[in-house]
Amino acid sequence: EDSTVRDKAFAVIFNLVSADTAEMLILHPRLLDSLVEAASVPANFGGNTAESASTMCFRSLNALDQAVASRGTEECRLKLRRAIDQVNMAR
Repeated sequence: EDSTVRDKAFAVIFNLVSADTAEMLILHPRLLDSLVEAASVPANFGGNTAESASTMCFRSLNALDQAVASRGTEECRLKLRRAIDQVNMAR
């Protein structure tokens, strides 16, 4: 796995987050799990590459949370809240 490609992919996901796309991103198979997995790496673990991916994924999750707060379905809000809680416990 090339960490540069991974970091760029996570940055693209962050850039795709909007009120119009949030629900689609949250419900996409495995995408939310991938964000949680990468964001769950402690900020001081693994050097700059792991920190960068972890931070970008955590930012993406929070941006999704803001995007679905007013327009998202209850299912999406609950799924996302569980994901964010899982990351917070891991960090």
